[in-house]
Order: sequence, then structure tokens, then C-alpha cells
Amino acid sequence: MAYVWLEVDGGWAAARLEAGGYRLEAGAEPRIRRHAGIEAGPCEAELLGSLVPTGLERWVLVCGKSAVRVNGEPVVLGMRVLKDRDEVRLPDGARLYFSAERLAEVAAMPAGSRPVSCARCHRPIEPGNAAVQCPGCNTWHHQTDELPCWLYDERCALCPQATALDASLNWSPERL
Repeated sequence: MAYVWLEVDGGWAAARLEAGGYRLEAGAEPRIRRHAGIEAGPCEAELLGSLVPTGLERWVLVCGKSAVRVNGEPVVLGMRVLKDRDEVRLPDGARLYFSAERLAEVAAMPAGSRPVSCARCHRPIEPGNAAVQCPGCNTWHHQTDELPCWLYDERCALCPQATALDASLNWSPERL
């Protein structure tokens, strides 16, 4: 899951994004609010996200004629695909950051996807089976009582990603 970092009370707080849409509203502290479709009423921009066939997310910033900027540049044609650590600045000067960082979590392998081989045990992972997609290399690992492949070792079978399921985000705007 992606995150948006918002300035709150002089510090930064991460808001987790789930596929769908969000409205960005300016103010003393910018707000992000989930919505279920096109809504009337003022907002500076919208974030629209969806899963692509690989199971990863893509997020698009959509804004009207407002002066929203990404990394200091205007949003040409009113749309921009966001990348990790993009700064979004609203017309009133409020800023937020988009983060594509993901945390490891046990989830059902997406329905409709083809079975894949577990990176550790090489047995198939079928759609609907509990598994973890490595945030570092995107490979899948079983994670069940019978096949605890993700938690078997401290690192992913293919990359240096830590396998802790209680990890926190590595990056925040405070480190800029």
C-alpha cells in the first residue's frame, strides 16, 4: 500500500492509501479524504489509485485549473502519475509527500492471477492462498502455518528485504 505524508501539528503523519479515490483539501493543515466516486464541492486535487496486473499500485494526481505543483513543477494537462517521494504542493502552500513504500503483510494472493512459485520453497502459490509479496523485489512467499516461507528467515529469499511483519516505514519527510 502507498502512503501520503501530511504535515500535522508541526510534524509528519502517514496516511495509508487503499485502491480507489481520495480528495486533497487545502487548509491550515491539508486533509485527505476517501471518496467513492465523483463528488461535487471544492477540492484542490484528487488521488486515484488502482492495482495493475503485477499486484502493484499506480497512483495518479488529477487536478483542475488550480495551481497544484509536483516537485515544484506545474501539473501539465491536469494529470500526473506519482512516483515515490514526490512532493505535492497545494495552491495555499500546504505540502504533502507521496510514498510508494510498502510494508510486508500477509494477504490472499489476488484472485484471477496465475499461480506463481514461492521464492523460498518453489512450490506453487495459488490465487486465494495466504502469502506475502516482498516489498523489495515483489516476489511471492507462502505464509501459512504449514508453509511459513516468508518468516522462515530474517531476509527475503531473493533480496535483502527484512521479513518482519511488524516493521515500520523506513522513509519520512522528516529525513529531508
